[in-house]
Amino acid sequence: MMATARNPASRAKSKDQTTMKDTTIGAGSPVYFSIRQAAWLLGVSESRVCRAIRVGTLRAVRRRSRLVIPTAEVRRVLDGGAR
Repeated sequence: MMATARNPASRAKSKDQTTMKDTTIGAGSPVYFSIRQAAWLLGVSESRVCRAIRVGTLRAVRRRSRLVIPTAEVRRVLDGGAR
């Protein structure tokens, strides 16, 4: 039996890989972002996002036992809006 070559582009993305296409804010964007995605969009570390959630400057909700940040909340922070 002959082995077939795998195309690296056809492999499924891992959970940690994020592309700009996955995280654009606008039509067709996700309703929630993970802490990692929000940190990447905001240009800060994940620990900084967690700290902002803990002190109440960034709103997060639980979905399926995970903390996620609503898209509207990320947009508010990017626009420089205060809570």
